Amino acid sequence: MILQTKNLTKKFGGLVAVNNVTLDVDENKVYGLIGPNGAGKTTLINIINGYLKPDNGKIFLYGKEITGFKPHQLAKLNVARSFQTPRIFGDLTVLENALTVLNDEGECNKILDEFGLERVKNKKASELSYGEKKALDIVRALLLRPKILLLDEPLAGLDIKTKLDMLERLSELKKNKLTIMLIEHNLEELFSISDYIYVMHLGEIVDRGYPDYIRQSKKVQEVYFSK
Repeated sequence: MILQTKNLTKKFGGLVAVNNVTLDVDENKVYGLIGPNGAGKTTLINIINGYLKPDNGKIFLYGKEITGFKPHQLAKLNVARSFQTPRIFGDLTVLENALTVLNDEGECNKILDEFGLERVKNKKASELSYGEKKALDIVRALLLRPKILLLDEPLAGLDIKTKLDMLERLSELKKNKLTIMLIEHNLEELFSISDYIYVMHLGEIVDRGYPDYIRQSKKVQEVYFSK
């Protein structure tokens, strides 16, 4: 078991954004996290990645408690993430953005090329398309050489071709002994890449299982598809 959360809870005033959430994450698998808007998915990722401190509960990495660790501490423990809105330096070139994470131009060029960005490496990041900005955000996370990669809606807002390209690149990451947890509203795409799926609603995990099960889950239809 690479990552565990036990009874995580986070409140914002009277709102319980994450309520008693327990997850078990094995190595070298892709975990999907789905649920309606406001379900608490991004808040949960923010807690796991140290951007938020839980009000209750614990987080373990390889059995060692990491509750309350900051993002830079977790980066040293091989935990990285991308964001719903790409966090990049618009006034730097694509290559310079990569080099701010890892001062190894050869490695940076290699990963940029894998994500289709080598041809625009000398462009300012502000000049990139939205899909390219998302790809650069993921590249910056990968340059931390993570063992766990947290992705917040990597396919959102992409045109069909760019979405398919991104999905293919994410599928390749599965082969590189990388554990991935991703939030995604494009359900069929998520089903195609995930090994296991957690379903959130109103801050709680309301169902979990393999993609074929989740496709047929009555609970998922109730809370996610409003049926």
